[in-house]
Amino acid sequence: ARNRQIEEAGYHIQVEKRDDATHLFYNHEGRKPVYRENGSFTVGEDTFTTDQLKALIDQNPERFSPDVMTRPVLQQYFFPVVSQKCGPAEIAYLAQLNPLFDLFDLPAPNHKARASLTIVETRFEKQMKDHEIEFEDLTGDIEQVVNRVLAETFPPELEKDFNALRRTIERQFRTFREEALAFDPQLEKFGRQIQGKIDYNLKAFEGKVFSSHKKKSQQERDRLYRLHHALFTNRGFQERSLNITYFLSRYGMDLIPYLLERLDSEETDHQLISLAEYTT
Repeated sequence: ARNRQIEEAGYHIQVEKRDDATHLFYNHEGRKPVYRENGSFTVGEDTFTTDQLKALIDQNPERFSPDVMTRPVLQQYFFPVVSQKCGPAEIAYLAQLNPLFDLFDLPAPNHKARASLTIVETRFEKQMKDHEIEFEDLTGDIEQVVNRVLAETFPPELEKDFNALRRTIERQFRTFREEALAFDPQLEKFGRQIQGKIDYNLKAFEGKVFSSHKKKSQQERDRLYRLHHALFTNRGFQERSLNITYFLSRYGMDLIPYLLERLDSEETDHQLISLAEYTT
C-alpha cells in the first residue's frame, strides 16, 4: 500500500521486493533469502514448515539476519533511535518501510538528510576563479567547459578576420546571384543550393581551425579534465569515490577539525569547502 502511495505521488520505488519475500536471510553456507511458498518457507533448495523455521531461529538465531527493509526496524527494537542522518537512497527506502514501525508498535526515527560536501583544493579553486567555472558546470558536459575556456584563448584577430571573410563572400555572392537571376530566373533554386554549400564549408573550415586550436591547447585541456575528475570524481560527487585518506595524507590530521568547523551538518544543499585558508 505504501509503494502504491509513493508511485501515485510521482516517485520511484527505491527497493523492489518479490511478493513472497519474508525480508529475512538465512546465513549458512552463504547468505540466502527466505521466501514464502504455499504455506511453507524455502531457503535455496530446502523447504521448512512454519514450526521448523521457528525452531531453527530459536536454535541458531545468529544464522538469521534482516534485509534492507527490516534492518531499521530491528535496530529500533534493540537500539532505539530518535533521529538519524541518511543519504538520499536511504531516505527513499525508509519512506517505503515506515509503516513497518507501526506494525511492531515502534516509533519511527526522524530521518534527516546527511551533509554532502566537496573539498576544493587551492589550486583547483584558483583555476575555477581564473576561468569563472562554477561547480555546477563540472557536473554537466565537461567538453562544454573546455570549449568555452579554449574559446577565451582563441586568437581574436583570427576570428575577426574569418567573420569579415564570411560577410564579404556572402555580400559578393548575393550580388552575383541577383545578376545571374536577372539573366535567367530559373537559376534561383540552384543559387540557393550553392549558397548553402558555401555556408556549410565555411563553417566546416572554421570548425577545423578551432579543432586545431584545441589540439594545440592540450595542456589546458588536461588541466580542465583534472579539475573535473578532482571535484566531480567518476562523474559523481567526490565523497562517493575519494576516501578521506587521500586528503589526510596530503594535508595532515589537522584537516579534520578544519572541515568540522566549516561543515554545516544541518544544511541539505551540497557544500563546497575551500582549503585556501587551511594551514598545517
